Amino acid sequence: LGLSLSNTVIAAVSGGPGCAEGKGAPSDLMKCDQELRQGIRTVRGDVLRVEGDTLLVKRSDGKEVRVHLDETTQMFGYVGPGERVEAKLDKQGHAVSIRLAE
Repeated sequence: LGLSLSNTVIAAVSGGPGCAEGKGAPSDLMKCDQELRQGIRTVRGDVLRVEGDTLLVKRSDGKEVRVHLDETTQMFGYVGPGERVEAKLDKQGHAVSIRLAE
């Protein structure tokens, strides 16, 4: 791919909060349900480190999840070690989108 990520990643993303916790307005929860049917899952946690094109994210339950990024990943803001993020992952663990968590 030739893609190289540093400790900062900047781009643009869409998506609302709440899927990871099952909270939000009914319309937001319907969107979450649609994403689940499409094989999209939400991971929320703290970025431990950046390893090339992969973020290592620690969820609140202590589990560490690898989030693969590439040029198709929609992103917004600074994403690096110490940041709390919410990522939408496909079945292969590729980040469809990632944003700073609220």
